[in-house]
Amino acid sequence: MKAYWSKATILGSGFLLAMLMHLFVQCESYMGDYGDDPWIEPIELDIKGMEEGAKQAEAAFLSGDPDQVIDILSEDSKSFFGEQVKNIDPSVLKALGEAMKIREHTVKSSTYTEFEFKDQGSTYSVAFTLVAENSWKLVRF
Repeated sequence: MKAYWSKATILGSGFLLAMLMHLFVQCESYMGDYGDDPWIEPIELDIKGMEEGAKQAEAAFLSGDPDQVIDILSEDSKSFFGEQVKNIDPSVLKALGEAMKIREHTVKSSTYTEFEFKDQGSTYSVAFTLVAENSWKLVRF
């Protein structure tokens, strides 16, 4: 029984020490503003280009033409989704375009962005990537 309490005491002391370290020791990255840190370069995001890519996607879907939708896909997405898009009913494409009219920008980075939109109570998202021509192409829908 004495050995059990000895092990329990060591285990409890370890948990207490870990908890205290967690409370009082923080990495700088968790502490908020970086100020004038010379090692961190600010990234300028192409918000206007992201929005333009979303508008082009919306227009392509609203057209109901699978070829227009394929034109706005990234090269990888064309090889993955291309044949499937051709089989989507034009009314479904148009409905997706209508739903995309009211969208929210949820993820932004220098090379990737996502928008969310709602349709009939469900939330959907579309993702875009920045390609070599400095345009935003649809990756996922």
